[in-house]
Amino acid sequence: MKRLALITSFFLFSFVYGQNDTLPTNNTDSLRAIRVTQQVQDILIQQFIEQDFDNFFSSIDLWIDSCGYHEATLRTIIIEELLQKQNMELAAQDYFNEGYYDIFRNRVIDAKEFNYHDFYLDNVVYYGYLPLNSPLDTMLINRAKFLKDSTFNSIDEKLITHLFTGEISDFEILAIKKEHKNSVIGSYMRKEYRKERDQYPAFLIGTGVHFPIGPFKTFGVSHKLTVGYSTPFQYNWVVDFSLNFKFAYQPQNYIFYAMNYLHDIKAKTAGDFSALVGFKMVDFYANKNTRFLIHPKIGVGFEFISTKIIEEISDEEFRSYFPSTLNLTMGFTTMISVGKTSYFGLGVYYHFIPYNWDKRVRTKFDQNYMSIDLFWRI
Repeated sequence: MKRLALITSFFLFSFVYGQNDTLPTNNTDSLRAIRVTQQVQDILIQQFIEQDFDNFFSSIDLWIDSCGYHEATLRTIIIEELLQKQNMELAAQDYFNEGYYDIFRNRVIDAKEFNYHDFYLDNVVYYGYLPLNSPLDTMLINRAKFLKDSTFNSIDEKLITHLFTGEISDFEILAIKKEHKNSVIGSYMRKEYRKERDQYPAFLIGTGVHFPIGPFKTFGVSHKLTVGYSTPFQYNWVVDFSLNFKFAYQPQNYIFYAMNYLHDIKAKTAGDFSALVGFKMVDFYANKNTRFLIHPKIGVGFEFISTKIIEEISDEEFRSYFPSTLNLTMGFTTMISVGKTSYFGLGVYYHFIPYNWDKRVRTKFDQNYMSIDLFWRI
């Protein structure tokens, strides 16, 4: 009960006041906090050496009352709970929710610098008044290494032990493995991994159907293939640039004027190069690992139909003929996250494509189309 009460008060205190706001700001209080931290550190190290934790929480209470709550405080509590074979999942959840993972990662990185003491002096409050490469850090790392190969009751116990050895890269690789995705720490690290990947552009691969919704079925129902490029997800506005190929199923013939002749052509293949602008209207995690998004989109493209008509102008010069026009698009996409970084999506679009704007097209085409796309964003 003592542990549960302390961890609960730890979380509430941090939530209400915020990490930095709980700490003294003048030099006198800072010096006192540094002095108390040194005293508590010596006591805690002795307790870890002797494996005698009868007065452990009295020391922790003194540390918290004098200096506030910090990353090193909760890290020390978690290591003690692991050694005592106590349930530490609540403490681990608070550790990551409060952003202490980032502080610890920066602590490990800064501690490897030759002038690590300067890093500490510039960030005394951030590092909780505990110097980098402190004896307590060394003690906790050694205990984590001792525990790392133990048999644990939960995945979170295994993961946090690997983290506290200070081997950040090994921990991050282990945490995002598929078998760990449903744990508290594994879910958190997968979100962080996805957040990092979403800062970069992505490729689009898709397929679907494209069909007219008016009375003229000249082009008919088409199978659609898409390849494209999408801007990063870290912004609310997303732009997709795509090249789309449409292969008609049982198309009708149409008349096209070229080279002073009327050509009777079957409209088998069309394509367009489009740019769609979307806004993240909905963005949330449906569960610990599945992200769900909805993007309304609007865009414009260059549309063309293949005719296979080629005019030989000279021995080395040829000219191709194809109807061309605009492709104005509006619709929306829904996406869910798949795996570590990719997304699977469904798009529904309305297209205004006035093929008869090209005066060489003599057969009536429909101007209104719909398309339904399935795509993979990688």
